[in-house]
Amino acid sequence: VVNAQQGISVAEGARVLAAATANGRGGQVELATRRGTITLSPGSVVDVSGVDEKGAAVAGGRVRLTTAQTPIGEPILGSPVSLGARIDGARRIEWEQLKQYDVSASGVVDDTLVGAIQADVAALMNSATALKAQVGMADVDAFHVIPSVEVISNGDLRVAVTSSAADGRPQWNLASWRAGNEVGRLTLRAARNLTLEASLSDGFAVQPVVPISPELPTEKERLL
Repeated sequence: VVNAQQGISVAEGARVLAAATANGRGGQVELATRRGTITLSPGSVVDVSGVDEKGAAVAGGRVRLTTAQTPIGEPILGSPVSLGARIDGARRIEWEQLKQYDVSASGVVDDTLVGAIQADVAALMNSATALKAQVGMADVDAFHVIPSVEVISNGDLRVAVTSSAADGRPQWNLASWRAGNEVGRLTLRAARNLTLEASLSDGFAVQPVVPISPELPTEKERLL
């Protein structure tokens, strides 16, 4: 995992290796920047290959590239991601589009904010096909654009939504947020106290029972 406030560049000839060395799925590489760009230069390699029981390399690992969200409806002057590297063995490559919501003034996540966030996520995912094409990945099935939401407060943070689940309890339900069936990420970050006055889950929607599989991830939530 590499995190940067500004840009990240993997230079020509560099190798980022997280491949399995014995029978296994392969590793995960995460590169994240809040304000800059991510450049995987031509001639560089990112290898997250797995190894099957016969010792052959297989697609097994994951690569996640996180940048600030591309403004919806605004001209794109330059891509925040440049994918010149050879990426080996990735069963999934994610371009995580991060948008931050600062609620320091109120310290509250309410129904109005949740509705605005959901609208922003829907607008982003409506642009997912164009964003894939922008970085030359339109025809790569393993490449996915995913939403990432970070709600922050420099003091206390209180989740106080009033929407109700079937049992009448307040809940923030992320089950209906999966545009294109893509799983996003939600982070709640408080400098002081974090209080949940409602349930937070993506499991309230009625779904058919299916076997648990690493290929079917759930919405990722982080409470910090």
